[in-house]
Amino acid sequence: MERSLPEDRKAELDAALAGIRAGDEGDASLQDGRGFDAAVVNLSDGRRLLLVPDLAEDKGIGQLVDISLTEFDRLKDRQIVVRQVGFLTLGVLTFLLIFASSWTAFHIARGLTVPIKALAVGADEIAQGNLAYRVDVFAEDELALLVSTFNQMSAKLEENSAELSEGRRYIETVLQSLPTGVISFSSDGRVSTINRAAINILRLEDGDFTEFTLDELVSFENRAILERLISRAKRIGRASEQTALQRENANGSSDAEASTPVALTASALPDESGAVLVIEDLSELISAQRASAWQEVARRMAHEIKNPLTPIQLSAERIAKRFFDAEARRHGEGAISEPCAVEGGIGRGIENVTLVNSDQTTKVVKEGTDTILREVQSLKSMVDEFSRFARLPNAQLEKGNLNCVIEQAATLYDGRDDHVRIETELDQNLPDAMLDNEQIKRVFVNLIENAIEAFDKGQDEKIVTVRTRYENARDLILAEVADNGSGIPLSDLQKLFQPYFSTKGRGTGIGLAIVRRIITEHNGVIKVVANQPKGAKFIVEIPVAG
Repeated sequence: MERSLPEDRKAELDAALAGIRAGDEGDASLQDGRGFDAAVVNLSDGRRLLLVPDLAEDKGIGQLVDISLTEFDRLKDRQIVVRQVGFLTLGVLTFLLIFASSWTAFHIARGLTVPIKALAVGADEIAQGNLAYRVDVFAEDELALLVSTFNQMSAKLEENSAELSEGRRYIETVLQSLPTGVISFSSDGRVSTINRAAINILRLEDGDFTEFTLDELVSFENRAILERLISRAKRIGRASEQTALQRENANGSSDAEASTPVALTASALPDESGAVLVIEDLSELISAQRASAWQEVARRMAHEIKNPLTPIQLSAERIAKRFFDAEARRHGEGAISEPCAVEGGIGRGIENVTLVNSDQTTKVVKEGTDTILREVQSLKSMVDEFSRFARLPNAQLEKGNLNCVIEQAATLYDGRDDHVRIETELDQNLPDAMLDNEQIKRVFVNLIENAIEAFDKGQDEKIVTVRTRYENARDLILAEVADNGSGIPLSDLQKLFQPYFSTKGRGTGIGLAIVRRIITEHNGVIKVVANQPKGAKFIVEIPVAG
């Protein structure tokens, strides 16, 4: 590379170059440090490299020192810059290294903490009952295995919980459908579960009785019985007793005149965790036993009473006939007296009686024989009623419509009493039921007759209402016979269907017992409740045909 030079210097340079080309590269003037110096290098390919440095200037020592110091200061300044650049480079590299290591540490820590935090959240969700929760997070290696295992665990817990819930619903459904009352108590004496039958037997209102104590559940009298039985069960494991629970009124007080016969069984739960109380209502069983016993009594009474009635009736008829025949002969023949000879012991007392006062004697005999015959007929009617109760024929069930039977029964009362109004509200979409028309007709005739007799004599408005409806939920036909009469005392409601119990003070009291037996043979139920605002209401439930 050649730079520009003054003319004189250029001529000197050209002379030096010409000498070198001429072969004088060993000339001492070219290496003395004065003027132009030159160096020649032979290359391998036969060429030569010629280097000629800048022309050295003649300067003094002082000037060289100044130049050297200036160069030293310049180099010193450059050293600071180089050092700063080195520090800066080192700082940048350090920052990059710290950033890279921090990012790497953060990434590694995030890969550990995020799955662990997700597992902690999942565990909390599971603890709160959310068994459907699953951990959905990216994880590697052992953490991935831990997340997978956790999700499998939660899935298994959810499956087990579903099975337990299904089993619990099944048990609760069975428990609620039992006709026997069941109450479970915890170790501190509070109610854990109670079924519908127990609520009905204890006459409780609808509600949630969980965590109630016996003090809050029943009256003092009933509580003493139940506490004694549960305490005995906890001591020996199991205890049972037959007793009567007093019926409670709406205000919580007990009715001393009304009670429910029950069979109580208490069993202690394991590990002293409480007890289970089973309450069985014996009212229906006792009523059925009583009805069966009364049927046998009625059969024997009918047999024993009916035997002497016919001779008594015949004897009275013969006495009357013989007496009036003798009277007719006496008046016709002018006789003063006539023996009234009658076969058997009854006639002996009046064989030799002289008829002093014919009119008075005739009146006495006539009234006496009429009374005997009338009472004998009454006794025969009662015996026939006993016989019907004892030997009520089995129901011959055929498919039929209950409305038709009710209309036939109501027709019997058309125009019978102008002061009583029979109203019918019949569901026209009523399905068929399996009925014995004659016996069901007897049921509603009896119920309507009882409703009419329940009215007070001075009552202005006397209404008997007969309703029917279909209850789809239970697949039952409901028939109601309601009146607005004086009603039935609460203490008599449970006794009403017992044989030979009557609130009217007359009659045999087996009409409603026959009614109940007929409904039972139709696989139905009859019950009585208070009518609103007054009166009584009989409710008949009969299953739908098929």
